[in-house]
Formats: sequence, C-alpha cells, structure tokens
Amino acid sequence: MLSKEHLHYIELFIKNINENIHFSYGHFNDGEMSIIMGSNDPISRGDQKSSSELRKKLITSLIFEKENYFVGIPCALCHKFQRLFCELLRLKNVPATVFHHTKLTHLNAFLDSLKNKRLYWVVSESKNLNAMKKYELDIENKIIVPPKNAFSVYETIKHEIDNIKENSIVLLLCGPLGRILAQEWFDKKDNVTYLCIGSYFDSILENRTYLYDTENHNYCFSCSPNHKQLT
Repeated sequence: MLSKEHLHYIELFIKNINENIHFSYGHFNDGEMSIIMGSNDPISRGDQKSSSELRKKLITSLIFEKENYFVGIPCALCHKFQRLFCELLRLKNVPATVFHHTKLTHLNAFLDSLKNKRLYWVVSESKNLNAMKKYELDIENKIIVPPKNAFSVYETIKHEIDNIKENSIVLLLCGPLGRILAQEWFDKKDNVTYLCIGSYFDSILENRTYLYDTENHNYCFSCSPNHKQLT
C-alpha cells in the first residue's frame, strides 16, 4: 500500500513528465545522510567511499532551493534523527522513497511517461541498457561512470551538462554522485528534467532485486503502510 504523500508525488512527477514540465528530483536517504552527518563508512551497498569533498557537495545539494527542485529526505519513523537533521536545514521536502516505494504500483506508468522522450543515462557499464529496448525507451545517449566510487569522476563529468539538449530527461543511476548532479545541472540548465533514482532500474538492468521490488518489505506507518494501517 502507498502513503498519501508517496501517491501524491509519484503521480505529480509522472504528470510533469507527460506534460513536459521540467523538474529535478534527488533522494537523500540513510546512506547519503550518514555521510553528511559525519560517517566515514562506505554507502550505496559499499560502492561509494566517503570523503570530505563528497560530504561538502552533498550538503550543498541538500540545502539548495529552487522552484521544481525536489529533495527526498528519510522517513520520520525509520530514520528519525536523520529526518530531524534534514528538517533543520530545509523547509520543503518530499519522501526519499517516492519512486522506490511506488515501483510495484507505478512502474508501468513511469516507463510509459518516458517513451518518445530524449533520454540521457548516467550509468556504469555494468548496467545493461539494452534491456530497456523492450520498453521502447531511448538508450542512445549514455554517460558512463565507474561502477564503484563514481564520485571520483565528478570533476570530469560535471561538464557533460553542456552536451545535454533541452527538453531531455536525465536518468541518474550513479549513487551519491547523482544527487549532486541533479542539483548542479538543474541549477545550470532547468529546461531539462533530472531524475536521481539510484537502484530503481536494477531489476531490469542487472537482474538484481531488493525488498522494494517485492511484497516482503518492512511496513512503516509513515513511508510504507500496510492495509490495516491505512484503515
């Protein structure tokens, strides 16, 4: 089941894509917030190591404010202290799991909204973009990053924004680097939509599934309620 907040935002985002209303979405969940709050442990399932420079960039992207720039932050129940920390820094927030917790219900609608759009994929070579052909999605434009420690190419990849055409959609599947680019690129070129959705497409691109791909995830009254919690 979906919370009302998740349902509102996933339907808003799909509507915006269908109507060519450009926006940017970057989600800061427990991993990104742990780095922001001082942890030196790797995140993104071990694929991204922490650093002071990464921390500074993430903080900048977290607190950035602009119309149609949406920042996803952790659940108030699942990650209480991280949520409170975010709310001290920003006034406007959306759930960090807007896409992930609505995948079972809205994947097809999201894929349909991407058809006939010019897409740019910021991904590693480990992700098989050919698997998206059956959904009739554009896979011509790829910006390749390392599968581990993608932030290491930040200084080079940040200039790719100059090559991205207006009225396109950029799909950022590159860990914490995606959160940074979703903010910086939208600030520089806001006639493009940027979607930082992390592992969302892993079930298609890498044949890897997670709890949010199934009905076996943990229920939470705030971010992922079951039927009884909604009645």
